Amino acid sequence: MLAPREEARLIAAWQRDRDEGARDRVVRAYARLCYGVAARYASNPDRVEDLAQEGMFGLLRALDLYDPKRGTRFSTYSRMWIRSFVSNAVARVSTVVDVPSRTFLSIRSGRVEAGMEAAVAASAPPVSLDAPAKDGEVELVDRLASPDRNPEEIMDGITTREFHARLVEASLSALTDRERAIVVRRSLSAVPETLEEIAADLGLTRERIRQIEVGALDKMRRDLVRRTGGAAMLD
Repeated sequence: MLAPREEARLIAAWQRDRDEGARDRVVRAYARLCYGVAARYASNPDRVEDLAQEGMFGLLRALDLYDPKRGTRFSTYSRMWIRSFVSNAVARVSTVVDVPSRTFLSIRSGRVEAGMEAAVAASAPPVSLDAPAKDGEVELVDRLASPDRNPEEIMDGITTREFHARLVEASLSALTDRERAIVVRRSLSAVPETLEEIAADLGLTRERIRQIEVGALDKMRRDLVRRTGGAAMLD
């Protein structure tokens, strides 16, 4: 640690002249204080390292604001800033999901209140997916649900799509030839055509094509309701 007179000279040199060499000497002298504070909030070496780095920011803040005329020793003043920066960062460093620092520290100290269940779960230490499950036979990653559909869901999806396709095909029979052609070209083609393209092809105005399309879709909806006994199935 620095002698009091030397420490005061270095701090003054930084605050007055922005002497980076003086700043670095103070930071090196108090680095162990940052690690000491960080070690109170974490046991994992990597997390202690991360929290100590946050504490360094608090130390730099203390260097800028310290006023020796107030009679407080720099070691006491800087510890307050270091602890503040470390405690504010501990939730971010120690959890996978962001949890407010106050909430995280309350959970760490055992003060769990109603409504904090989600925060408690989020503050639990992360577990590797490569870790063995409780039975020891498989890894945790093997217990995750597959995003793929199971055979039953696949068959159900195919059946539903076929059913809907047959209903739409049947409802098209309720339209005139021109209405059917417009609906197919506008809504049932792989590459839907624009109103302008169909209007130019049929020799009608764009607005007239839109009116025919709206009327045809409404006719199909009513036909689908009649066939299914429920809400129309065509948007």
